[in-house]
Formats: sequence, structure tokens, C-alpha cells
Amino acid sequence: MCELYGLSSSKAAQIQFSLNEFRQHGGRTGNHIDGWGLAYVKQRDTKIYREPEAAALSEQMGNLIEHHESAQVVISHIRKATQGRVALENTQPYTTELANRTHIFVHNGNLENVQQALPLTHYKVQGDTDSEHAFGYLVERLEVLWRHGPPSLEDRLICVRQQFNLFDTLGTANFIYHDGDYLYAFANERQQAGGRISPPGLWFLRRHWGPNKVQNYIPGIAISGESAEQFLVASVPLTNEKWLPMARNQLLVAKDGELIIT
Repeated sequence: MCELYGLSSSKAAQIQFSLNEFRQHGGRTGNHIDGWGLAYVKQRDTKIYREPEAAALSEQMGNLIEHHESAQVVISHIRKATQGRVALENTQPYTTELANRTHIFVHNGNLENVQQALPLTHYKVQGDTDSEHAFGYLVERLEVLWRHGPPSLEDRLICVRQQFNLFDTLGTANFIYHDGDYLYAFANERQQAGGRISPPGLWFLRRHWGPNKVQNYIPGIAISGESAEQFLVASVPLTNEKWLPMARNQLLVAKDGELIIT
């Protein structure tokens, strides 16, 4: 299966250590060799990079990490193909524009017969993965919700919970989604190191950076400013910090590094 990575930060951050460790799972310390994608969000500016090759061996991804790109939101995906051929169009993240916001979506898992169970009415998929079809199904519902502008958080939560719980009935369904304002993480289960499929589907970490930068130093991370909050989520813990497992069908929501929905 694939692996996911997400970050929400109150201040623009340069992330190297955890993201580079994640990258190594794509061909060196893991077998997720079928593609990688990386999204950086800073205010309303979104940059997306993708390649249908192993992340650990990708010169482009290595350069992006070493370039010290700063962002308030980072989303990444490394692929081990289960449905769909190895191709750029099957490489996540998937994105769309709604209400002048870039919506970003990544999925880890395997949704059995999603095309038959949840047919699309008008969204045109570019590839042949279950993940993109699920994104298209979500987008068709988001279009209604967002047609008059950004909805309330309450209405967003109702829509997102409904769709993610629906996807959960079709198989392994772990998602990270950013709607331009909030970062959502949903987990059910994933294939663990021993081969068993079980929770946790994702792990999360909360960081607080106080005014004393020396005491809060973590290798490979730079924060501009005196203090900051960070929320990280990933398929497996990526540092020796105290990551926490997400419960089955748990939805977490973060904004500007603060965890606001648990």
C-alpha cells in the first residue's frame, strides 16, 4: 500500500528531517516505488510536484527537500500500486479548484469496486485508480457545498465525514485532504509491518515551538518566528517524538498548526 504525509504549521516551516525520512520509504527502506507527489501550500499559493518513479531515487524530490522550500501546509504521497498502472496520471496528490481555493487529496488503501458502487455523474478522471475515482466522488459533493463560496466548518465536516465514512465501507481508506483552509486526516486501517491489516491507519504528532529555539530544536526543521504550532500526520511515525495512533474511523482537523477537531 501507499504512504501518506501531512503537515499544518502556524508559521511557514522548512521541513527536511521527517519528509526526507518519508522519502526513503519510497525505494530504500520501503517498497513504495511506483510514484511520488508533493504539495506545498503557503497562504494561497500552491505548488504541486509529481513523478511516476521511486521517491528515494528521484533527483527532483531530493532537490525539493534540500532546497528548503517553506510552507504552512505540506502533503505528500508515495505509491505502491494496487489499482491502476504506473503513470503520471495515477500519481497523487489529486487537486481541484473550488471557490478560489486549491483542494488537495491523497489516499492510502484499496477501495474495492468503487467505480461500480459510487458512479460519477460528471467528474472526468484522468487515470484508472480507485483513489482518483474516490476523489471525483468527493469533488462532486463538494461542488454543491462550495458553489456559493466557502461554507461553514460545520457544513464542511458533515460532508467530509459522510464521504469518508462511505469510503470506509469499501475497504482500506486513509485520507489527507486540504480544502484551502483546513487539513483533514481520516484513518481506518492499513497493512502493518507484519502483513496484518489493522488500525492504526495513520499516526499524528503535535508540536509546540516556544520562544527558546535551542530547547525546541529538531534536526532538519526551521521555523521563522518566535513561537509556532505544528500538526503532523503520517502512515508511520517518522521521528523519535511521541507520535499517537489514530483510532479507526477517526477524523482529525487542523488549521494553522492547531488541532481543532479530534
